[in-house]
Amino acid sequence: MGYNIGGSVCAGNSSTTCPFLVANGSALTVISGIGFLLSSLTIYCLIYHIKLPLCQNIFVMNVAVNDVLNSTVGIIRGLGMAASPLFIGVSRNGEILKWCYVYPIIGNTVWSASILVLIPLTLDRFLAIAFPFQYKSLVNKETSRAFSVIIWLPLIGLLIYDSVTYATGHTQIAYQPEFHRCVVENERFYQPIVFLMAPFILIILMYITMLYFVVKTGLESKRLFVITSAIILTGSSRSFPTTSSPLSK
Repeated sequence: MGYNIGGSVCAGNSSTTCPFLVANGSALTVISGIGFLLSSLTIYCLIYHIKLPLCQNIFVMNVAVNDVLNSTVGIIRGLGMAASPLFIGVSRNGEILKWCYVYPIIGNTVWSASILVLIPLTLDRFLAIAFPFQYKSLVNKETSRAFSVIIWLPLIGLLIYDSVTYATGHTQIAYQPEFHRCVVENERFYQPIVFLMAPFILIILMYITMLYFVVKTGLESKRLFVITSAIILTGSSRSFPTTSSPLSK
């Protein structure tokens, strides 16, 4: 196990691979760190300063929480590449630690949430444009919370399922020394379909439908530019945040 002798992430790698790993890991750590700070700031502002309608507040909070989790995983991954494999669960003498098995399972759940958390935001815009008169009855406090539960329940289920299958030996975790990372060796083929492709296609279909309603309304009124601008401005003003500060009191 000479790939991490002395705790150096470069030991055992070729001279061309090592600089790439260090540079890549450093860049990932910096970018993820910035993302973590900005996402945490977003959550803080949503709680204490920015006044959004409750529905939009819940939807944006879902995205911000997922961004914090993704950034945390990215920081750990970057430090494991640029600083020490200990961050991803490999000791200095090459022993694979328990964290090496936990990291890909947690990361798998967090990465799967990236597209799912965008569905409530897209659905909110879709209902506002497709059903403007029924919007307030369709999107309220109860339905907004229900949307969030529907999004996060499958992810929690995925985390529990991965944990159980690993504990029972059905999920195999492999360590890739050339990339200093632990991965799920027998990844299920349907997971990208359920958590990535299907939500992405759903979001695209909702945007296409929204565009259809905008163009149809504009052509029927012979004021396509005016109608489009009005819908965009209405959507912006509906979700436009107001800040509370000592100066405004």
